[in-house]
Amino acid sequence: MSPTIVNYNSVMNGLCKKGKLEAADNLLQQISDISLVPDKITYNCLIHGFCNAGKISKSLDYYESMKKSGIKPFLSTYHALIMGCSKIGLSEVDKIYKEMLNLNLTPDRTVYNALIDSHAEHQNIEKLMSLFNEMKKKEIEVDKMTYNSLIMGNFKVVDKTKIVDLVQDMKARGLVPKEDTYTLL
Repeated sequence: MSPTIVNYNSVMNGLCKKGKLEAADNLLQQISDISLVPDKITYNCLIHGFCNAGKISKSLDYYESMKKSGIKPFLSTYHALIMGCSKIGLSEVDKIYKEMLNLNLTPDRTVYNALIDSHAEHQNIEKLMSLFNEMKKKEIEVDKMTYNSLIMGNFKVVDKTKIVDLVQDMKARGLVPKEDTYTLL
């Protein structure tokens, strides 16, 4: 019995999680050599693995290959891409997000948290607060990660009043600040 794409994807996932990205690249070539077709799982493993390793350009190459192959990405594909692309700039983050929306994928808390965190890193307070308000309007439950990113973004521009308001709002929602929040402060 010959291995299937499911078998290869299991190995691919393990390699990517362990950071063995060269081996993952080689495995992708093996998949092609035996006339199997990489699928959404294959590409998702590679995109996540390379994003986690900070190799954003390679992740974007796989993302483009995925699209050229006619494979619709998972919502989780965008989780990794948005976080990864935040390291290279907001224009790439916004481009990826728009592509996600064009595929009629609905942003979830993880996508919003990644977007808010990206805009916080780049001190784009107006946009991160707009995303936060959009998240609440859509009744997407906020969490400590959301607040920590909001606090970090406001801290970078030294808006102490807004930080106090955010911590109070966080507590009002039953989200008790813990060590990670206080480390930011």
